[in-house]
Amino acid sequence: MEDALTGAKLNKDKINSVILVGGSCRIPKVRALLAAYFGAEKILDKAVNPDEAIAYGATLKAAQLAFGRSDIHLTLLDVTAFSLGINTTEGMSKIINKNSPVPIRSTKNYTNVEDNQTSVFIKAYQGENKAVDKNHLLSTFNLEIPPLPKEQAKIQVTFEIDSSGLLKVTAVSLDSGKSKSINIKVSNDRLAHEEISKLTNLQKELSQKPKKPKKTTNTSNAFGID
Repeated sequence: MEDALTGAKLNKDKINSVILVGGSCRIPKVRALLAAYFGAEKILDKAVNPDEAIAYGATLKAAQLAFGRSDIHLTLLDVTAFSLGINTTEGMSKIINKNSPVPIRSTKNYTNVEDNQTSVFIKAYQGENKAVDKNHLLSTFNLEIPPLPKEQAKIQVTFEIDSSGLLKVTAVSLDSGKSKSINIKVSNDRLAHEEISKLTNLQKELSQKPKKPKKTTNTSNAFGID
């Protein structure tokens, strides 16, 4: 609930009603926790059948699309489930933020981090962590740039998601006019139970091991934020 409210930029005091959807809403403890979180039992709306809510909404949308029913006032809004961005010397640079309405197009400017750098290795990531290695790598590609002094190159990276969920990543060297782009089918699927268990166990193992000093990495193909 806190993650949802934070993503929506809302305070729980601004919520007037919580519609219970899904079979788990029938569990008394779930209802008690929700009532305690929002500070009142009356805030829980039990008028909708939680088992039929999804099918009912899909039926209304189908009627609206198939028969042009003007008496049905329904808006279907799709949003990004995760933030999307690229690798930089400062970590992941988010170009499209989580919960952004789809379709969407967003552009950011970047530069080179070394003198006479001739290319940038762009990695597209999906996730919320500042450390890129903790996010999901979607794809990579290389963009050639003219050799210029450090922080003098002008590079634009654009992320564009269409209504079908297809992500197009485009990088342009404004100095040479060269560009490179890739298309990625972004999945909003959740991890399977086995994957979650595996990651949880791995996290426990890592937390018990003594931390080693960080190694210095070669950033010749990395690029900083302009």
